[in-house]
Amino acid sequence: EITAFIQQHTPPGGTVQTIDQGGSSPQWLLKARSVLATPYLGSFVFLHHLDSPHIQTAQQRFLEMLNRNPPVLMIVMADFTRPFGPNTRKDIPGFNEFLTTHYHPIRQTETYAIWKYNGIIRQTESALTP
Repeated sequence: EITAFIQQHTPPGGTVQTIDQGGSSPQWLLKARSVLATPYLGSFVFLHHLDSPHIQTAQQRFLEMLNRNPPVLMIVMADFTRPFGPNTRKDIPGFNEFLTTHYHPIRQTETYAIWKYNGIIRQTESALTP
């Protein structure tokens, strides 16, 4: 059901981004033969060791990729493993603002929400292409 929904709402050349960590969304993308919008399949990397230049660069790069080539769909899991303790956070810096500014929810359940881009998607190569 979810795979068909993703396929129906992703035009040829469109990409999808997940905000998840080890949950169901990567399997949905594989079954739907979707192209991931960024090299980041999991979101955990953005949430810990926040004082590390590597993590700060990854956070910035992720948002830049989303801004440059917005995915058609964002699949945001409601409950996934998040780090806790010092030098961690529960959300990706700047992501919620980006999401609510450029996307609107088209399907929501207790476990996930699928958001669709408000603008016109340019058919571009995936961010995974070097």
